[in-house]
Amino acid sequence: MKSIFFILLGFVTMSQAIADVQMPKEYRAELLVNGKLRDVWYISGKNSRVEGSVGDETLHITIHNAQKNVTYVFDSKNKQYDENPYSADELRVGALSDFAIEKVRENEKYKMSRLVQEGTEIVDEQICDVYRQVSLTGYRGETIFWVSKKYGIPIKSVFILENPVTHEMSESKHELFIRPSTQSMSLFDLPESYVKKEYSNMSSIALLGDSFLQSLGHLRQPEKFSTALCGDRKIYQIRYVERHNCNPKQCRDEDNFDRYRFLRDTASNVNCLIGDDDFFRGKSVLDLHNNSFPFDEASRPKCSDALTTALSEAKGLAVKGCWQLGQFEKTGSVNIVEFVPHNGVLTAALAWHDNSRLILNEWTAPQATGEVDSVWRLGDRGVFQPSYYNVLFGFRIDGEIELVVSSFGGEGVTYSLIRSKGNVFVELWNNYLYTNGY
Repeated sequence: MKSIFFILLGFVTMSQAIADVQMPKEYRAELLVNGKLRDVWYISGKNSRVEGSVGDETLHITIHNAQKNVTYVFDSKNKQYDENPYSADELRVGALSDFAIEKVRENEKYKMSRLVQEGTEIVDEQICDVYRQVSLTGYRGETIFWVSKKYGIPIKSVFILENPVTHEMSESKHELFIRPSTQSMSLFDLPESYVKKEYSNMSSIALLGDSFLQSLGHLRQPEKFSTALCGDRKIYQIRYVERHNCNPKQCRDEDNFDRYRFLRDTASNVNCLIGDDDFFRGKSVLDLHNNSFPFDEASRPKCSDALTTALSEAKGLAVKGCWQLGQFEKTGSVNIVEFVPHNGVLTAALAWHDNSRLILNEWTAPQATGEVDSVWRLGDRGVFQPSYYNVLFGFRIDGEIELVVSSFGGEGVTYSLIRSKGNVFVELWNNYLYTNGY
């Protein structure tokens, strides 16, 4: 799966632990990617608030409140929040480490990369050790990062990346600005305008490995997940086996998983949708055809002229390109569409179309200018990639449509469950799978 992604050499998530990190007790930090604000951290002791944004749009907020022993995850689009037990491991070193030099050095043992220290430089008035990491796996590209002697983490990094499909090279710069300061405790409380997400049933994506299914992250009440629908469109009975907790000093929180075994037959397709009895009750599975692989626009059927016209009329925008991801039964199709930019805004959508309905799941992004990214994916320079989207499963329930879709990015894959509501889709959940190496 790595071959379809930009390879970020030596990249470790912001929650990766580092033994020698010396962060202040309270601080505010900003991460800029190619000069554009992406994330802001507010840290006060064991409390943290992380905001991800692009321009004026807040994409996500996560709060760890140690006093209330709770973690809040906010859905800014729908003004909802999810609530989970607080875990000190999730905060770790203040959620601010891009790299662990120790982890990068481990790759040298496996001849995956070579790490060279290249002296010291001043960055943001801080003395930094400069490192260069070069891949030994055949990919062109390298990573340069400046590790603050004061804080023990990189405050600047430059990724020079190769797209293994097109072999084009691109460069992405990350800058981290840390400012010690007192934080208001209201930052770590629940806003009154948000309502709690309700879970009437449960489902998640799980991946097949060594005859077992592994969930993406830990699940709520994992013992209640009893059924799997896999890529071969067959239903399997499964049973919860155990919970796997990885060492927080060696992996991400997302690398945790719950393991399931098949009770009878074993699936052969890597992608499975697992759920409790209530999730699958009342649903009819849609038979999917024409789901095109490999990942290129040329191999996918184009949308019909009638659909292109309907999309243009629905949005009041000209269609730049439209491709069919899959066809359900005889009347339903799922399509990916990119509209012509208008007033500095890029618009794309996943579109369900049948004889009676046109349902859209939209994405918008500020149009990239110069070295400023859009927000389709990190470092995309405003280029929308329809080939990175796929539809995996589909259902009909109570007159509505549910779809499981995947989208690829520079670091991994996002899996989402969306349900129709009128002429739009509403996201019910999403899972993220990191696929790039450390």
